Amino acid sequence: MSSTEKIEDRLPPATRLKPYLSDPEASRPLRSRLVLTLATVVFCFLYGALYSFFSPYVIAPFAVPVAVIAPVVLWALPQARTAPTQTLVGLFFVFFVGLVIWPNYLAIAIPGLPWITVMRLIDIPLVVVLLYCVSTSQTFRSQLADILKAAPLLWQVLAVFVAIQFLTIALSREPAQSLNRFIIAQLSATAVFFVSCYVLAKPGRIGKWAAALWALAVVVCGSALLEHRLGHVPWAGHIPSFLKVEDPSVVRALAGQSRAATGFTRAQGTFSTSLGLAEFLALVTPFVIHFVMGAYHWMIRVFGAFCLGLFLWVILLTDSRLGVVGYGMSLILYLAFWALLRWKHNPRSLFGPAVALAYPAIFCATIASTFLIGRIRAQVWGNGPQTASTAARTVQYHMGFPKVLSHPFGHGIGMAGDALGYFDQSGLLTIDTYYLAIALNYGILGFIVFYGMFIYAIYLSARPIFQVPVRGNDLHFFIPISISLANFLVIKSVFAQEDNLPIAYALLGSVVALLFLMKKPGTPGTVAVRVAG
Repeated sequence: MSSTEKIEDRLPPATRLKPYLSDPEASRPLRSRLVLTLATVVFCFLYGALYSFFSPYVIAPFAVPVAVIAPVVLWALPQARTAPTQTLVGLFFVFFVGLVIWPNYLAIAIPGLPWITVMRLIDIPLVVVLLYCVSTSQTFRSQLADILKAAPLLWQVLAVFVAIQFLTIALSREPAQSLNRFIIAQLSATAVFFVSCYVLAKPGRIGKWAAALWALAVVVCGSALLEHRLGHVPWAGHIPSFLKVEDPSVVRALAGQSRAATGFTRAQGTFSTSLGLAEFLALVTPFVIHFVMGAYHWMIRVFGAFCLGLFLWVILLTDSRLGVVGYGMSLILYLAFWALLRWKHNPRSLFGPAVALAYPAIFCATIASTFLIGRIRAQVWGNGPQTASTAARTVQYHMGFPKVLSHPFGHGIGMAGDALGYFDQSGLLTIDTYYLAIALNYGILGFIVFYGMFIYAIYLSARPIFQVPVRGNDLHFFIPISISLANFLVIKSVFAQEDNLPIAYALLGSVVALLFLMKKPGTPGTVAVRVAG
């Protein structure tokens, strides 16, 4: 090597260090780089100036650049060896604790921004971790894809519904408000579906989730009983100043609810209305029945029987017919599944066939009792005190049908109440049925897709109960899941609030997870078990 020859000249171009590589930017015109730099500086200056002028009264539009950049940053992250799946699992369970235990109307309210609730403080990290796992882990993406393949049509229908939600923003009279509702829906519902698909696909975890819902329901029932004794929610008058939201809905929630015709104080627990509490207990009741009727320790079964009585008591304290209907549906449908399964697994037993063969008579007698026995008729179909609410829903349907037909593609997400234009006796704009809310928000197609998704999930969860000859503890949860989904469909005919919608989406995800476990050979925890009784 001559003295004038450099070492780097002898190396291949790909092995040279950075100082010795050619600059890829050198070939670009200097003018383009100057224009890009100048545009960035001008944008940052205008962004900061406008923020200083309009904050704190207008803040939401300034979050748009951050919302656009954040997915790009997540997409550009390097591949990681392991994904933080344990963090995802923990946040999944914490999410439902926050959903049920913490009243959603206790929040930090900053002008120009949505309420900063405990739910959003949990939900946003949950979604960020989910996106991080999807972006950085090929293993996570493969596992989630395999789980979703267990019921491909279900998540595809959900994707279609999300597309409909997004497209209806353009039809809204207030696009900014609809965009906000769309983002909240994806964070609190759609993301929960995909997280639950992954989390609950591990053997034994569906039982832990059901037990967690059971425990949360017991805590809420205790709160409702204390509320009934005090005449108002226990935390009324003890709320820190930074959690007080000056909003009429919050004032109504703290003041409590009562039936105008009777003056009966209706328990609402940690929910904003008594109907929300009744719906939650109706969704959890099938799982408690499952723990009572399944092959579990006798102490669990005894405590479950006690909790069934507790749930019924609290539902009666809510004075909500939808809760009584959901509770009754849980009992009567689970009895049918239990009798048929016992007959199948113990064909020599007389009890299972006897109950199964007598079930039509039992069902007819139950329905007849709701018409013939006065107190039961009042709790299910209502009487004088409930006439006003029944008449209100009838009026809303008569008002809503023409508006659905005049806007077959919907009025825009979150616009159902404004589109209907119904005011109750206190002058509050309201809508009392989720069927009508979905049709007004998303149109006829959105209505078919949304409720078709839940009907299909009920079919998927009910079909394996009798098709799989050997089941285990995990796969037995198909029974309460199908009943809980059926309760959700029935209750939404008379209740429009979305307090428990994340639970409904998690139930959809649990159907996919259990179908994945059913198709996965040799899954631990899915050995044959007896049908208790």
